Amino acid sequence: MSAAFGYIFLVVVVGAFAAAIVRPWLAFTLIVCFPVIEQALQGYFPVLITYLTLFNYLIAGIVALTLAVRFFSNPGMLSGALNPVSKSVALLLVLSWASLLWTPERENGLSLTVDRAPYVLLYLIMAPLDRKSTRLNSSHTV
Repeated sequence: MSAAFGYIFLVVVVGAFAAAIVRPWLAFTLIVCFPVIEQALQGYFPVLITYLTLFNYLIAGIVALTLAVRFFSNPGMLSGALNPVSKSVALLLVLSWASLLWTPERENGLSLTVDRAPYVLLYLIMAPLDRKSTRLNSSHTV
């Protein structure tokens, strides 16, 4: 019974990410829920633990595809994307990566940085852009 629920959950997640390509609000919701979805899928399918980085890049690719579809349908969606907050986040990212130059555990720091790259890509770069592309931003009323 548990395995059947795992496969049903997997089909629902795949369907939700497929629908997110044309529904950016769903992509944003899935980004926010991504850690929970990832842990649940790893519980049902332990092979995903082995291929965790590949799975993370797959999710980031789906969100990137959603953003590309939204950008080509509305090229003005990126107006205002380079605001002081996004510039500050970019500066903090650069400084955190630069700190790898003088850390005593450089190999460990590099491996953690590479393993966490999909999360950085999703949460710090794509999520704000996806949020901006939805109708749920502050310039629209719900």
